[in-house]
Amino acid sequence: MSAAISVPRAGRGKQPKPKSRTGCTTCKIRKIKCDETKPACKKCISTGRKCDGYAVIQQYQARQDTTALSKREASLGSILGTTNEKRFFVLFQTATQAGVAFDPSPTWSFWGSLAPRLAHHSEAVKNAAIALGATYHLFKIVREPPLAKRQAKDDTQRSQLESFVARHYNMAIYKLNEVIASDAPEALISALTCCLIFVAIEHLRSNHRAAALHITSGAAIMDKSFDVVGLASRSPKYENRPVSPLVSNQELKNMIEMFRKIEHTQHLFARDIPVTLTARLYSLSRLDSGSDIPQVIDNIEEGRKAVADLVNDFLGYDQATQTLRKEPGFWTSRVVSQRYRVLVERADSILEAYKAFMMSNKAPRPATRERAGIYHDMLQTATVRGTVMTMPFPSLADIKETDAMSEAVYYAEKLLLEKKAISKIVNSPLGYMVEPVVAIGLYYGFIFSPNPETKAKALSMFRENVIQEGPWDGRSLSQLLSLFNDMEGDWKSVAQRWWSDIDCATLLSTMIIDD
Repeated sequence: MSAAISVPRAGRGKQPKPKSRTGCTTCKIRKIKCDETKPACKKCISTGRKCDGYAVIQQYQARQDTTALSKREASLGSILGTTNEKRFFVLFQTATQAGVAFDPSPTWSFWGSLAPRLAHHSEAVKNAAIALGATYHLFKIVREPPLAKRQAKDDTQRSQLESFVARHYNMAIYKLNEVIASDAPEALISALTCCLIFVAIEHLRSNHRAAALHITSGAAIMDKSFDVVGLASRSPKYENRPVSPLVSNQELKNMIEMFRKIEHTQHLFARDIPVTLTARLYSLSRLDSGSDIPQVIDNIEEGRKAVADLVNDFLGYDQATQTLRKEPGFWTSRVVSQRYRVLVERADSILEAYKAFMMSNKAPRPATRERAGIYHDMLQTATVRGTVMTMPFPSLADIKETDAMSEAVYYAEKLLLEKKAISKIVNSPLGYMVEPVVAIGLYYGFIFSPNPETKAKALSMFRENVIQEGPWDGRSLSQLLSLFNDMEGDWKSVAQRWWSDIDCATLLSTMIIDD
């Protein structure tokens, strides 16, 4: 590129600084002091991590252009490349790490540690990360008024930036094909990491179908290449047997969980998108036996697992029965309705156990990611519960509620308040979250609730929370729901059924929404 691209400096919030200038890559990324033992430092080995060595850091120090980068960029953007490549790598970290600042789950571990580390090992991952950083900057130009006003007059610069994104995106694909063809040990992990980065890029570009293709392909690769069930369930056979040379088994398990969560997100947005890993991991025996109903939650990890299993069983069984719903006996089936009753019982138990936990001295402090994570769990649980309540099973009439979705909207409000409190402490990027936080609960709360007050509350929160969460764009959705609210007729009533073919993606594509 003949001219440099103007990039805004990253936020001024204080960042942890590396304790050692000559330490290994892993310690440098973790911002801890390295003991610098060669060839692998003891600090990494003693904690079960893979030491990524020193070559990349030493090469970078020899060529680093410190005058072109801010101190923060120099500490975070330790990759070989041009000034713009280094800066966009920093923006990649800003967009992804702060974009999951409200979630202490495996998502944080992947974006905050694993992906940056792999970018030093894999040219494909590095180029994909740079492309995401540049795409995020383009997204900000459109969404943030100050940037949009300043850059509206410079179409040439924007065109250069779009070319920059395309070049690095294509280079990532080229390098990925190279490493796959070579059958290198890192090929699978590089492919899966690039897949997750490509999903984020396509969401930022509003190419949601392209994002769905990436996640579907990645989930299929994951399912065929690894023992997904064994790794997800922490089978003892993997305790001392690393599956991949680049990542620990725990990191691989986290990646499985990430793919599964993104599958959920995509499927709830567009129902025709399959949930490959969810179908593999959901448990029919839990639905038949009513097992795994927690009476007490002693820690956040316990609660998180209970919620993940609930959502997974709900969506896994939903996909398994999708083709059966048009059969005459489906809604009156005793077996089917009993399985959905078990889901409601599990949801009730999780919510009660979490309420008790939040009243105990174990509850996390306000304005923490852990507390926000609990409200997110409760929002997901209430959304599953409310959705089941809308289904026309005659045998569930005894547990039906008039406005079952009001609880989901209530927890969405609690989560938004917590999010605002955290935003005062954490440097969060404006307008973008890697994964959904409140959008899904608010959308289904609005669509399924018969109560005008609940609908009005959900719509009001959408308007206040006009950020993009994965494929769920708050700005477009607030317009969509405003239009939907004024609609009448059969089409509207069909869209308000969980089992309908008219999903969120269909509504957005058929209704006129202003950009």
